[in-house]
Amino acid sequence: ETSDYSGGGEIGRTSSGRERAKSKTELEGERRAEAEFQRAKQGFEADFAAANAQLELEKAAKAKAEKSGKAYKKQLEETKVSAASSSKSKQETQEYVAGLQNEVEQLKQQLAGVASAKEAAEKEKRNLDAQVLELTALAPSTIKIKIIAPPER
Repeated sequence: ETSDYSGGGEIGRTSSGRERAKSKTELEGERRAEAEFQRAKQGFEADFAAANAQLELEKAAKAKAEKSGKAYKKQLEETKVSAASSSKSKQETQEYVAGLQNEVEQLKQQLAGVASAKEAAEKEKRNLDAQVLELTALAPSTIKIKIIAPPER
């Protein structure tokens, strides 16, 4: 019985030593797992912080792009209004110029009429001068010839 008892005691001690060794190994494994978990957690937190920072930058860029887009749309509308106004002014200017060109053509025609009337008047004057010379040549030198023309000539 003694050998059984002492053998049982050693078995008991050996198994509790194994349990302690196993517990140490498990504790060491748990510590390693906890440390690995903390490293992974820190890595994820750093990645999350970087992703949040990138998201904030993208939000700021989007806001800036929207602001630029609004400014561009406003400028485009102003340009359209200006172009419409300019087009209207251009059309009005073209109409005014066309009116002036018509007036110039009318004045040219009047000038041509005046030039032709002047030419006719000069021709008539030359004819009258020739008639005066002819009458003067026919009359004796002692007679004074006076030609009286109506006021409209």
